[in-house]
Amino acid sequence: MAYLREKTEIKDESARRRLMEIIEEAEKAAAVYSGFDLDREFENPMFRRLVASGVPVISAYELIHRDEVNSLLIEKAVRQAERRISGAIQSGAKRPGENGSNHQATAMAEFDPRRLTKEERKSIRDRVKRGETVRF
Repeated sequence: MAYLREKTEIKDESARRRLMEIIEEAEKAAAVYSGFDLDREFENPMFRRLVASGVPVISAYELIHRDEVNSLLIEKAVRQAERRISGAIQSGAKRPGENGSNHQATAMAEFDPRRLTKEERKSIRDRVKRGETVRF
């Protein structure tokens, strides 16, 4: 940008204003794309024509470097997807168990044989006589 900053002494006010806009746009583009260098881009005649015709600096850069920009966007999307999946897995691990999904037994009620009715006791005796093992 050193080259362009030297050119800010242009006599034509509209050209000077456009040059200042280009410098401001270049600073925003550099914030988005770490590899952006306005002086290097101005060496490309296609970039110069696009910017001179009013195309925003970042749009001209993205057009000329579309393959690189697409690769960056794909990498960014993959990282975001990985973070979302990781977050979903971690949040799933923190969730409480749902009814019926836990394989452990629920609270056991204590069995009290004194509370059995006569019919229940008779049924148990009959089952034992037939050889069945009764568990409580």
